[in-house]
Amino acid sequence: MTNTWGHRALRLIDSGVAAVVVLVALPALLIAPIFVRRFDTARNVIVSVTADTIADTHRLNTPEGLARFYGRAPFVRTYVVHVGGRPAFTRKLGPGVVGIELVLPIKWPDAIVRSLPLTTQIATELLSILAVIGLMRRLGGDVLEVMSPSAMVPRAQLVQLLTGCRLTTQVRGNVDLLTYSLGAYFYCRIRSRWLLPRMFAGAVHRLIAEGFYRRCDLVVGYNVNNLQSAISNGADPSKSRLARIAIDRTILDAPIATRDALPGFPQTGRVVLLWSRLGPEKYVREALEAFIDLAATQADVTFVVIGDGPLRESLEARARAAGLAARALFLGFRDRAFIRSAAAFSDVALVPYGGSSLVEAILLDLPVVAFDIEWHAEIVRPGETGFLADFPDSKHMAMQLRAALDAPAEAQRMARACRVVADSMFDPDRVRADERRIYASLLGQTAA
Repeated sequence: MTNTWGHRALRLIDSGVAAVVVLVALPALLIAPIFVRRFDTARNVIVSVTADTIADTHRLNTPEGLARFYGRAPFVRTYVVHVGGRPAFTRKLGPGVVGIELVLPIKWPDAIVRSLPLTTQIATELLSILAVIGLMRRLGGDVLEVMSPSAMVPRAQLVQLLTGCRLTTQVRGNVDLLTYSLGAYFYCRIRSRWLLPRMFAGAVHRLIAEGFYRRCDLVVGYNVNNLQSAISNGADPSKSRLARIAIDRTILDAPIATRDALPGFPQTGRVVLLWSRLGPEKYVREALEAFIDLAATQADVTFVVIGDGPLRESLEARARAAGLAARALFLGFRDRAFIRSAAAFSDVALVPYGGSSLVEAILLDLPVVAFDIEWHAEIVRPGETGFLADFPDSKHMAMQLRAALDAPAEAQRMARACRVVADSMFDPDRVRADERRIYASLLGQTAA
Protein backbone atom coordinates (compact mmCIF):
# COMPACT_ATOMS: atom_id res chain seq x y z
CA MET A 1 0.00 0.00 0.00
CA THR A 2 2.87 2.38 0.87
CA ASN A 3 4.55 1.73 -2.48
CA THR A 4 1.25 2.39 -4.29
CA TRP A 5 0.73 5.71 -2.55
CA GLY A 6 4.37 6.64 -3.13
CA HIS A 7 4.02 5.87 -6.82
CA ARG A 8 0.85 7.98 -7.03
CA ALA A 9 2.58 10.85 -5.25
CA LEU A 10 5.46 10.74 -7.72
CA ARG A 11 2.99 10.77 -10.63
CA LEU A 12 1.25 13.81 -9.18
CA ILE A 13 4.56 15.63 -8.68
CA ASP A 14 5.66 14.70 -12.21
CA SER A 15 2.37 15.94 -13.67
CA GLY A 16 2.60 19.17 -11.69
CA VAL A 17 6.17 19.93 -12.74
CA ALA A 18 5.35 19.04 -16.36
CA ALA A 19 2.36 21.39 -16.25
CA VAL A 20 4.59 24.22 -15.00
CA VAL A 21 7.10 23.55 -17.82
CA VAL A 22 4.29 23.61 -20.40
CA LEU A 23 2.73 26.76 -18.95
CA VAL A 24 6.09 28.53 -19.15
CA ALA A 25 7.01 27.13 -22.58
CA LEU A 26 3.71 27.78 -24.38
CA PRO A 27 3.70 31.60 -24.02
CA ALA A 28 7.38 31.62 -24.99
CA LEU A 29 6.61 29.59 -28.12
CA LEU A 30 3.75 31.90 -29.04
CA ILE A 31 5.91 35.00 -28.68
CA ALA A 32 9.13 33.55 -30.13
CA PRO A 33 8.11 33.76 -33.84
CA ILE A 34 8.15 37.56 -33.50
CA PHE A 35 11.84 37.50 -32.59
CA VAL A 36 13.15 34.38 -34.35
CA ARG A 37 14.86 35.24 -37.62
CA ARG A 38 13.19 33.61 -40.60
CA PHE A 39 15.19 31.68 -43.17
CA ASP A 40 16.67 34.13 -45.65
CA THR A 41 18.06 31.99 -48.43
CA ALA A 42 17.57 28.29 -48.89
CA ARG A 43 19.35 25.49 -50.68
CA ASN A 44 17.30 22.87 -52.45
CA VAL A 45 17.66 20.29 -49.66
CA ILE A 46 15.11 18.68 -47.35
CA VAL A 47 15.57 17.98 -43.63
CA SER A 48 13.57 14.90 -42.60
CA VAL A 49 13.13 14.26 -38.87
CA THR A 50 12.84 10.66 -37.69
CA ALA A 51 12.27 8.78 -34.43
CA ASP A 52 14.77 6.07 -35.44
CA THR A 53 18.45 6.44 -34.63
CA ILE A 54 20.74 6.89 -37.61
CA ALA A 55 22.70 3.80 -36.57
CA ASP A 56 19.53 1.65 -36.68
CA THR A 57 18.41 3.24 -39.96
CA HIS A 58 21.77 2.39 -41.51
CA ARG A 59 21.86 -1.13 -40.05
CA LEU A 60 18.34 -2.22 -41.04
CA ASN A 61 18.16 -0.84 -44.59
CA THR A 62 20.08 -0.95 -47.83
CA PRO A 63 21.44 2.26 -49.41
CA GLU A 64 19.17 1.71 -52.40
CA GLY A 65 16.14 1.25 -50.15
CA LEU A 66 16.91 4.44 -48.22
CA ALA A 67 17.38 6.34 -51.48
CA ARG A 68 13.91 5.21 -52.56
CA PHE A 69 12.37 6.05 -49.19
CA TYR A 70 13.99 9.45 -48.64
CA GLY A 71 14.97 10.61 -52.13
CA ARG A 72 12.99 13.70 -53.15
CA ALA A 73 13.80 14.67 -56.74
CA PRO A 74 14.36 17.43 -57.80
CA PHE A 75 15.85 18.23 -54.35
CA VAL A 76 19.55 17.40 -54.48
CA ARG A 77 19.82 15.96 -50.98
CA THR A 78 17.78 14.76 -48.01
CA TYR A 79 19.24 15.07 -44.50
CA VAL A 80 17.68 12.47 -42.21
CA VAL A 81 17.94 13.77 -38.65
CA HIS A 82 17.56 12.03 -35.30
CA VAL A 83 17.99 13.84 -31.99
CA GLY A 84 19.07 12.16 -28.79
CA GLY A 85 21.37 9.34 -29.81
CA ARG A 86 25.01 9.02 -28.87
CA PRO A 87 27.56 9.75 -30.16
CA ALA A 88 26.95 12.57 -32.62
CA PHE A 89 27.94 11.68 -36.16
CA THR A 90 27.12 12.14 -39.84
CA ARG A 91 26.87 9.21 -42.26
CA LYS A 92 26.00 8.78 -45.90
CA LEU A 93 22.96 6.49 -45.98
CA GLY A 94 22.47 6.25 -49.72
CA PRO A 95 22.63 8.23 -52.97
CA GLY A 96 21.48 11.73 -52.08
CA VAL A 97 20.67 10.79 -48.47
CA VAL A 98 22.76 11.81 -45.44
CA GLY A 99 22.03 10.79 -41.84
CA ILE A 100 22.80 13.14 -38.96
CA GLU A 101 22.71 12.07 -35.30
CA LEU A 102 22.44 15.01 -32.89
CA VAL A 103 23.31 14.83 -29.21
CA LEU A 104 21.39 16.95 -26.72
CA PRO A 105 23.43 19.14 -24.35
CA ILE A 106 21.74 17.56 -21.31
CA LYS A 107 21.59 13.87 -20.41
CA TRP A 108 19.09 13.36 -17.62
CA PRO A 109 20.24 11.08 -14.78
CA ASP A 110 18.35 7.78 -14.74
CA ALA A 111 16.93 8.56 -11.30
CA ILE A 112 15.37 11.79 -12.62
CA VAL A 113 13.92 10.01 -15.66
CA ARG A 114 12.36 7.33 -13.44
CA SER A 115 10.95 9.90 -11.00
CA LEU A 116 9.79 12.53 -13.51
CA PRO A 117 9.26 10.73 -16.84
CA LEU A 118 6.71 13.19 -18.23
CA THR A 119 8.71 16.26 -17.22
CA THR A 120 11.96 14.98 -18.72
CA GLN A 121 10.13 13.92 -21.90
CA ILE A 122 8.68 17.41 -22.39
CA ALA A 123 11.99 19.12 -21.60
CA THR A 124 13.83 16.79 -24.00
CA GLU A 125 11.33 17.59 -26.73
CA LEU A 126 11.84 21.34 -26.28
CA LEU A 127 15.62 20.91 -26.52
CA SER A 128 15.17 18.70 -29.60
CA ILE A 129 13.15 21.43 -31.32
CA LEU A 130 15.94 23.93 -30.73
CA ALA A 131 18.50 21.41 -32.02
CA VAL A 132 16.56 20.86 -35.27
CA ILE A 133 16.21 24.63 -35.83
CA GLY A 134 19.94 25.14 -35.30
CA LEU A 135 20.80 22.34 -37.72
CA MET A 136 18.47 23.68 -40.42
CA ARG A 137 20.17 27.06 -40.21
CA ARG A 138 23.60 25.47 -40.55
CA LEU A 139 22.49 23.36 -43.52
CA GLY A 140 20.77 26.27 -45.24
CA GLY A 141 17.55 24.37 -45.87
CA ASP A 142 14.06 25.70 -45.22
CA VAL A 143 12.01 22.59 -46.08
CA LEU A 144 11.19 20.28 -43.18
CA GLU A 145 9.70 16.83 -43.73
CA VAL A 146 8.09 14.36 -41.38
CA MET A 147 6.22 11.11 -41.89
CA SER A 148 2.69 11.14 -40.55
CA PRO A 149 1.08 9.99 -38.40
CA SER A 150 4.14 9.74 -36.14
CA ALA A 151 5.52 10.88 -32.81
CA MET A 152 7.65 13.44 -34.70
CA VAL A 153 4.63 15.42 -35.90
CA PRO A 154 4.38 17.77 -32.86
CA ARG A 155 8.11 18.50 -33.12
CA ALA A 156 7.88 19.38 -36.81
CA GLN A 157 4.78 21.45 -36.13
CA LEU A 158 6.55 23.59 -33.52
CA VAL A 159 9.69 23.99 -35.66
CA GLN A 160 7.51 25.33 -38.46
CA LEU A 161 5.66 27.65 -36.07
CA LEU A 162 8.93 29.08 -34.76
CA THR A 163 10.77 29.48 -38.05
CA GLY A 164 8.17 29.77 -40.78
CA CYS A 165 9.96 27.06 -42.75
CA ARG A 166 8.06 25.12 -45.40
CA LEU A 167 6.56 21.91 -44.05
CA THR A 168 5.83 18.75 -45.98
CA THR A 169 4.61 15.33 -44.93
CA GLN A 170 4.31 11.89 -46.40
CA VAL A 171 1.11 10.31 -45.11
CA ARG A 172 1.86 6.68 -44.34
CA GLY A 173 -1.25 5.80 -42.36
CA ASN A 174 -4.81 6.70 -41.48
CA VAL A 175 -4.65 8.48 -38.11
CA ASP A 176 -8.29 7.67 -37.28
CA LEU A 177 -7.78 3.97 -37.98
CA LEU A 178 -4.61 3.98 -35.86
CA THR A 179 -6.56 5.60 -33.01
CA TYR A 180 -9.06 2.75 -33.25
CA SER A 181 -6.29 0.14 -33.33
CA LEU A 182 -4.51 1.57 -30.28
CA GLY A 183 -7.67 2.04 -28.24
CA ALA A 184 -6.53 5.60 -27.48
CA TYR A 185 -6.13 8.85 -29.39
CA PHE A 186 -2.95 8.63 -31.44
CA TYR A 187 -1.46 11.96 -30.32
CA CYS A 188 -2.64 11.82 -26.68
CA ARG A 189 -2.78 8.23 -25.47
CA ILE A 190 -4.63 8.73 -22.20
CA ARG A 191 -6.62 5.61 -21.39
CA SER A 192 -9.34 6.26 -18.84
CA ARG A 193 -12.90 5.20 -18.15
CA TRP A 194 -13.71 8.76 -17.06
CA LEU A 195 -15.29 11.16 -19.55
CA LEU A 196 -13.23 14.29 -18.79
CA PRO A 197 -9.79 12.69 -19.39
CA ARG A 198 -11.11 11.17 -22.63
CA MET A 199 -12.44 14.54 -23.75
CA PHE A 200 -9.11 16.17 -22.91
CA ALA A 201 -7.19 13.51 -24.88
CA GLY A 202 -9.51 13.95 -27.85
CA ALA A 203 -9.07 17.73 -27.81
CA VAL A 204 -5.25 17.49 -27.68
CA HIS A 205 -5.22 14.88 -30.45
CA ARG A 206 -7.44 17.03 -32.65
CA LEU A 207 -5.35 20.13 -31.97
CA ILE A 208 -2.15 18.38 -33.04
CA ALA A 209 -3.55 16.46 -36.04
CA GLU A 210 -5.58 19.28 -37.54
CA GLY A 211 -3.09 22.01 -36.63
CA PHE A 212 -0.29 20.04 -38.26
CA TYR A 213 -2.02 19.30 -41.56
CA ARG A 214 -3.26 22.88 -41.85
CA ARG A 215 0.32 24.17 -41.61
CA CYS A 216 1.69 21.84 -44.28
CA ASP A 217 2.77 23.33 -47.62
CA LEU A 218 2.62 19.89 -49.24
CA VAL A 219 0.82 16.71 -48.17
CA VAL A 220 1.72 13.56 -50.10
CA GLY A 221 -0.57 10.56 -49.64
CA TYR A 222 0.53 7.15 -50.85
CA ASN A 223 -2.99 5.87 -51.32
CA VAL A 224 -6.43 7.41 -51.68
CA ASN A 225 -7.57 6.46 -48.17
CA ASN A 226 -4.56 8.02 -46.44
CA LEU A 227 -4.84 11.18 -48.52
CA GLN A 228 -8.54 11.56 -47.76
CA SER A 229 -7.82 10.94 -44.08
CA ALA A 230 -5.31 13.81 -44.10
CA ILE A 231 -7.79 16.12 -45.84
CA SER A 232 -10.54 15.23 -43.37
CA ASN A 233 -8.08 16.10 -40.59
CA GLY A 234 -7.31 19.56 -41.94
CA ALA A 235 -5.03 19.25 -44.98
CA ASP A 236 -5.66 21.76 -47.76
CA PRO A 237 -6.92 19.77 -50.81
CA SER A 238 -5.09 22.18 -53.14
CA LYS A 239 -1.81 21.24 -51.43
CA SER A 240 -2.51 17.51 -51.22
CA ARG A 241 -1.25 15.05 -53.81
CA LEU A 242 -1.47 11.32 -54.47
CA ALA A 243 1.82 9.55 -55.23
CA ARG A 244 2.34 5.80 -55.03
CA ILE A 245 5.18 4.39 -52.94
CA ALA A 246 8.36 3.24 -54.63
CA ILE A 247 8.39 -0.54 -54.20
CA ASP A 248 11.70 -2.32 -53.71
CA ARG A 249 11.53 -4.83 -56.55
CA THR A 250 14.90 -6.38 -55.75
CA ILE A 251 12.95 -9.01 -53.82
CA LEU A 252 11.98 -10.42 -57.22
CA ASP A 253 15.64 -10.89 -58.13
CA ALA A 254 16.57 -13.01 -55.10
CA PRO A 255 17.36 -16.63 -55.99
CA ILE A 256 14.81 -19.17 -54.80
CA ALA A 257 16.33 -21.54 -52.26
CA THR A 258 15.09 -25.11 -51.96
CA ARG A 259 12.35 -25.73 -49.43
CA ASP A 260 14.60 -27.75 -47.14
CA ALA A 261 17.09 -24.87 -47.06
CA LEU A 262 14.60 -22.56 -45.28
CA PRO A 263 15.10 -22.92 -41.50
CA GLY A 264 11.81 -23.30 -39.66
CA PHE A 265 9.71 -23.45 -42.84
CA PRO A 266 7.37 -26.48 -43.11
CA GLN A 267 8.69 -29.14 -45.45
CA THR A 268 5.31 -30.49 -46.55
CA GLY A 269 1.72 -29.39 -46.89
CA ARG A 270 0.07 -26.15 -47.88
CA VAL A 271 1.18 -22.83 -46.41
CA VAL A 272 -0.54 -19.56 -45.54
CA LEU A 273 2.21 -16.93 -45.38
CA LEU A 274 2.20 -13.60 -43.55
CA TRP A 275 5.05 -11.12 -43.10
CA SER A 276 4.55 -8.04 -40.98
CA ARG A 277 5.54 -6.18 -37.84
CA LEU A 278 3.77 -7.93 -34.99
CA GLY A 279 2.05 -4.89 -33.50
CA PRO A 280 -1.63 -4.28 -32.63
CA GLU A 281 -2.02 -1.89 -35.56
CA LYS A 282 -1.27 -4.72 -38.02
CA TYR A 283 -4.13 -6.98 -36.89
CA VAL A 284 -2.01 -10.12 -36.80
CA ARG A 285 -3.98 -11.35 -33.80
CA GLU A 286 -7.15 -11.38 -35.91
CA ALA A 287 -5.24 -13.19 -38.66
CA LEU A 288 -4.16 -15.88 -36.18
CA GLU A 289 -7.78 -16.32 -35.03
CA ALA A 290 -8.77 -16.79 -38.67
CA PHE A 291 -6.16 -19.53 -39.04
CA ILE A 292 -7.34 -21.24 -35.85
CA ASP A 293 -10.82 -21.35 -37.38
CA LEU A 294 -9.41 -22.61 -40.70
CA ALA A 295 -7.23 -25.27 -39.05
CA ALA A 296 -10.29 -27.11 -37.74
CA THR A 297 -11.19 -28.19 -41.29
CA GLN A 298 -7.86 -27.94 -43.16
CA ALA A 299 -5.48 -30.38 -41.49
CA ASP A 300 -2.62 -30.01 -43.97
CA VAL A 301 -2.30 -26.20 -43.81
CA THR A 302 0.45 -24.43 -41.84
CA PHE A 303 0.45 -20.75 -40.90
CA VAL A 304 3.93 -19.17 -41.24
CA VAL A 305 4.48 -15.72 -39.74
CA ILE A 306 7.65 -13.77 -40.56
CA GLY A 307 8.40 -10.69 -38.48
CA ASP A 308 8.78 -9.56 -34.91
CA GLY A 309 7.18 -7.10 -32.53
CA PRO A 310 5.53 -6.63 -29.15
CA LEU A 311 2.72 -9.14 -29.80
CA ARG A 312 4.90 -12.10 -30.72
CA GLU A 313 4.94 -13.72 -27.28
CA SER A 314 1.16 -13.44 -26.79
CA LEU A 315 0.51 -14.72 -30.31
CA GLU A 316 2.69 -17.77 -29.72
CA ALA A 317 0.88 -18.38 -26.41
CA ARG A 318 -2.50 -18.22 -28.18
CA ALA A 319 -1.33 -20.73 -30.80
CA ARG A 320 -0.16 -23.11 -28.04
CA ALA A 321 -3.46 -22.73 -26.18
CA ALA A 322 -5.31 -23.68 -29.39
CA GLY A 323 -3.13 -26.78 -29.76
CA LEU A 324 -1.54 -25.41 -32.93
CA ALA A 325 2.04 -24.71 -31.86
CA ALA A 326 3.31 -27.07 -34.58
CA ARG A 327 1.13 -25.49 -37.28
CA ALA A 328 1.37 -21.77 -36.44
CA LEU A 329 5.06 -21.00 -36.86
CA PHE A 330 6.52 -17.65 -35.78
CA LEU A 331 9.92 -17.38 -37.45
CA GLY A 332 10.89 -13.87 -36.33
CA PHE A 333 12.88 -11.57 -38.58
CA ARG A 334 13.96 -13.00 -41.92
CA ASP A 335 15.62 -11.18 -44.80
CA ARG A 336 13.95 -10.47 -48.12
CA ALA A 337 15.68 -13.38 -49.83
CA PHE A 338 14.06 -15.74 -47.30
CA ILE A 339 10.63 -14.15 -47.92
CA ARG A 340 11.12 -14.56 -51.68
CA SER A 341 11.84 -18.27 -51.29
CA ALA A 342 9.10 -18.81 -48.70
CA ALA A 343 6.58 -17.22 -51.08
CA ALA A 344 7.57 -19.68 -53.81
CA PHE A 345 6.44 -22.57 -51.57
CA SER A 346 3.31 -20.90 -50.18
CA ASP A 347 -0.27 -21.10 -51.39
CA VAL A 348 -1.81 -17.88 -50.05
CA ALA A 349 -0.52 -14.58 -48.66
CA LEU A 350 -2.54 -13.36 -45.68
CA VAL A 351 -2.38 -9.55 -45.31
CA PRO A 352 -4.64 -8.29 -42.52
CA TYR A 353 -3.30 -4.74 -42.90
CA GLY A 354 -0.42 -3.90 -45.21
CA GLY A 355 1.22 -1.29 -47.37
CA SER A 356 4.37 -2.35 -49.19
CA SER A 357 3.96 -5.91 -47.86
CA LEU A 358 0.65 -6.20 -49.71
CA VAL A 359 2.25 -5.02 -52.96
CA GLU A 360 5.20 -7.38 -52.45
CA ALA A 361 2.83 -10.34 -52.01
CA ILE A 362 1.10 -9.42 -55.26
CA LEU A 363 4.39 -9.01 -57.13
CA LEU A 364 5.43 -12.45 -55.85
CA ASP A 365 2.34 -13.87 -57.63
CA LEU A 366 0.63 -15.06 -54.45
CA PRO A 367 -3.16 -15.06 -54.13
CA VAL A 368 -4.02 -12.49 -51.46
CA VAL A 369 -6.54 -12.61 -48.64
CA ALA A 370 -6.85 -9.25 -46.86
CA PHE A 371 -9.20 -7.28 -44.67
CA ASP A 372 -11.40 -4.79 -46.50
CA ILE A 373 -9.81 -1.81 -44.76
CA GLU A 374 -7.97 1.38 -45.69
CA TRP A 375 -6.55 1.16 -49.24
CA HIS A 376 -6.79 -2.62 -49.80
CA ALA A 377 -9.86 -2.41 -52.05
CA GLU A 378 -7.96 -0.14 -54.45
CA ILE A 379 -6.00 -3.14 -55.64
CA VAL A 380 -7.69 -6.26 -54.24
CA ARG A 381 -11.11 -6.56 -55.86
CA PRO A 382 -13.27 -9.48 -54.71
CA GLY A 383 -13.77 -12.05 -57.42
CA GLU A 384 -11.37 -10.22 -59.76
CA THR A 385 -7.96 -9.80 -58.16
CA GLY A 386 -8.21 -11.41 -54.73
CA PHE A 387 -10.20 -12.03 -51.56
CA LEU A 388 -11.39 -9.40 -49.07
CA ALA A 389 -12.78 -10.12 -45.60
CA ASP A 390 -15.01 -7.86 -43.54
CA PHE A 391 -12.92 -5.86 -41.06
CA PRO A 392 -12.00 -7.10 -38.47
CA ASP A 393 -14.06 -10.32 -38.77
CA SER A 394 -11.73 -13.30 -38.24
CA LYS A 395 -14.45 -15.83 -39.14
CA HIS A 396 -15.09 -14.14 -42.49
CA MET A 397 -11.33 -14.07 -43.08
CA ALA A 398 -11.25 -17.84 -42.41
CA MET A 399 -14.03 -18.26 -45.00
CA GLN A 400 -12.00 -16.31 -47.56
CA LEU A 401 -8.92 -18.41 -46.82
CA ARG A 402 -10.95 -21.58 -47.40
CA ALA A 403 -12.23 -20.17 -50.69
CA ALA A 404 -8.68 -19.43 -51.86
CA LEU A 405 -7.30 -22.80 -50.77
CA ASP A 406 -10.24 -24.85 -52.10
CA ALA A 407 -10.02 -23.35 -55.61
CA PRO A 408 -6.28 -22.96 -56.31
CA ALA A 409 -6.67 -22.51 -60.07
CA GLU A 410 -9.18 -19.67 -59.61
CA ALA A 411 -7.02 -18.12 -56.88
CA GLN A 412 -4.02 -18.15 -59.21
CA ARG A 413 -6.07 -16.56 -61.99
CA MET A 414 -6.96 -13.70 -59.66
CA ALA A 415 -3.32 -13.44 -58.52
CA ARG A 416 -2.20 -12.98 -62.14
CA ALA A 417 -4.87 -10.30 -62.69
CA CYS A 418 -3.79 -8.53 -59.49
CA ARG A 419 -0.16 -8.58 -60.66
CA VAL A 420 -1.18 -6.69 -63.82
CA VAL A 421 -2.89 -4.01 -61.71
CA ALA A 422 0.11 -3.71 -59.37
CA ASP A 423 2.61 -3.45 -62.22
CA SER A 424 0.65 -0.54 -63.64
CA MET A 425 -0.18 1.20 -60.34
CA PHE A 426 3.40 0.98 -59.03
CA ASP A 427 5.28 1.37 -62.29
CA PRO A 428 8.74 2.68 -61.21
CA ASP A 429 9.04 5.22 -64.03
CA ARG A 430 5.59 6.65 -63.31
CA VAL A 431 6.28 6.79 -59.55
CA ARG A 432 9.53 8.71 -60.11
CA ALA A 433 7.90 11.12 -62.58
CA ASP A 434 5.02 11.85 -60.20
CA GLU A 435 7.39 12.46 -57.31
CA ARG A 436 9.53 14.85 -59.34
CA ARG A 437 6.45 16.79 -60.48
CA ILE A 438 4.98 17.01 -56.98
CA TYR A 439 8.14 18.08 -55.14
CA ALA A 440 9.09 20.53 -57.88
CA SER A 441 6.18 22.65 -56.65
CA LEU A 442 8.08 23.32 -53.41
CA LEU A 443 10.93 24.79 -55.46
CA GLY A 444 8.63 26.81 -57.68
CA GLN A 445 9.67 24.71 -60.65
CA THR A 446 7.81 22.99 -63.42
CA ALA A 447 8.94 19.39 -63.66
CA ALA A 448 10.12 18.17 -67.03
